[in-house]
Amino acid sequence: MSPRRQAVLKAVVQTYIASGQPVPSEVIARQHRLGVSPATVRNEMAALEEGGYIRRPHPSAGGVPSSRGYRYYVEYLAEPVEVPEAVKQRLRKRFLSAHRNMEMWARLAAESLADLLHNMAVSVLPRVKPVRLRHLQLVALEELLALLVVVLDDAEVRKDLLPLDNPCSSSDLEQVADRLNALLAGLGRREIALLGARFSPFEREVIRAVLRILKWAEAELAVEWATEGLAYLLSQPDVANLAQVRSLVGMVEEGRLTQTILSLAPERGMRVVIGEENPEDALHPFSLVLAPYGTPHAQGYLALVAPMRLAYPQAVAGVGFVASLLTELVLSLHPRPSAS
Repeated sequence: MSPRRQAVLKAVVQTYIASGQPVPSEVIARQHRLGVSPATVRNEMAALEEGGYIRRPHPSAGGVPSSRGYRYYVEYLAEPVEVPEAVKQRLRKRFLSAHRNMEMWARLAAESLADLLHNMAVSVLPRVKPVRLRHLQLVALEELLALLVVVLDDAEVRKDLLPLDNPCSSSDLEQVADRLNALLAGLGRREIALLGARFSPFEREVIRAVLRILKWAEAELAVEWATEGLAYLLSQPDVANLAQVRSLVGMVEEGRLTQTILSLAPERGMRVVIGEENPEDALHPFSLVLAPYGTPHAQGYLALVAPMRLAYPQAVAGVGFVASLLTELVLSLHPRPSAS
């Protein structure tokens, strides 16, 4: 995308986030000082619409960012911001004055994030005991298809189909399974993901499937979470569709929102999931800003749920700061073992 087109897209996104109204080309040319005429801005907006970055509610309306437009903005155009220092100090003092209790901190994190960003926040409490792999087996089904059988540490059996790029005999599959069992047995998902051993392409494919199974198993376990700010979210002008509200509330009450957060959350860093990138239809009108917190052995997750029309730099900064604060607190309860 050319620099000029990027500048027009950035102006459309930022203006729409601020106003909530479709953005005409005249407003972009007048308010953002791009050094081009309204006609040039119109041409660039037409190209952005053709590329799927903006849409128009009707032919004569201004531009509205699409999921793709928001994604491009978040990835390439948004400028990072910091949570104001006074807000950081206030939040830090609030957490440090609370009881040293993970449930209390989780509730406080969701409340603080919801109040800070005026949207819904979810804090998923850490699990201290991860799901671990006991044993895996590879069974030939067809010439280019194998069955992966995974036995978890509680003896639960999970299965997945693995397409093969090249034919493998039963003895080939058995050798791969024996090597992986020697390396992976007894390990949890995060430990497996950090392994530095050299693997063949097929072994890496098996490991990816094992990691998926372990993540699914973790997501299905009973989890504790705190949700705050639903009233903030429902008061947003972008959330006016009653069917959308019912679907979202249903996800919260049934625990499906928490399971979705667990399936989408990154192991480190931040992740922003926008609109139709969400796997659940009920979340297509919304964006999620996700971050892990805690330690590899006691990891929880923090999520902001908001309309797509969201001040993304502020949201990322807020979620990131509260997650880092929670990590400090979790470390005070579960300190890292000292090096011997």
